[in-house]
Amino acid sequence: MKRILSEEHRAKLIASNRRRTQKPRSVEYRTKMSEALCGRVLSEMHRAKIGEASHRRVWSAESRAKVSSSARRRVHSFETRTKISGANCGRAHSLEARAKISAANRSRSPETRAKLSVAASQRGPVSLETRTKMSVSALRRMTDHTHFHKRTKPEMVMASILRQQGIEFEEQFPIERYVVDFYIPGHRTVIEVDGEYWHSFPGQQEKDARRNERLRSLGYAVLRIPASIVLSGRIPDIQTQAQQAQEVV
Repeated sequence: MKRILSEEHRAKLIASNRRRTQKPRSVEYRTKMSEALCGRVLSEMHRAKIGEASHRRVWSAESRAKVSSSARRRVHSFETRTKISGANCGRAHSLEARAKISAANRSRSPETRAKLSVAASQRGPVSLETRTKMSVSALRRMTDHTHFHKRTKPEMVMASILRQQGIEFEEQFPIERYVVDFYIPGHRTVIEVDGEYWHSFPGQQEKDARRNERLRSLGYAVLRIPASIVLSGRIPDIQTQAQQAQEVV
């Protein structure tokens, strides 16, 4: 029999839960809760109910600020990070989930994008272990064809120009941990179409320079063409440029 709570009863339960969550919990209590939940398998119906409840929940600006502040202060142990990595390993998002993630990323304000770019540039050198994990993850995505991103208009125009000039090429070609926009096997040349918006962020030019240097050290010539030039159609013969770039390498 389904129990129906009155509005007053629900309000009391919510107030009680708020008081409970505001009270600091001991390490012993948190450990017990973690052990009790560890390995718990939820049914599809249970997960659906939790998801539905989460979608209906409206967070106040104050609550979002508290959650964000708490997440920034949280430092996961190596064991916890390993568990999270293992749980996410091989996880495949549905097309609907990927569309939601993409829409959320596109809706970020320029201020937020700039902050993320600055934070990434200040992160410091990446360890060999982390680079290896990133490479393995990238190879896994390439194997199941999930590394392809939606092509931008300049990239589609660039592909059309290459076809018109009779140049054989591959799109979104993986090289180590990078996925380049275009690769011309006949000249071992990489073509990157640079959008003015993304490549104007602080630190982005330094990242591009490091990427170019690494690709050249592997024997690839690199051509970077601004998106505005591609869209204008004022591109000289690509094959000639590729030959000249390869001679420099």
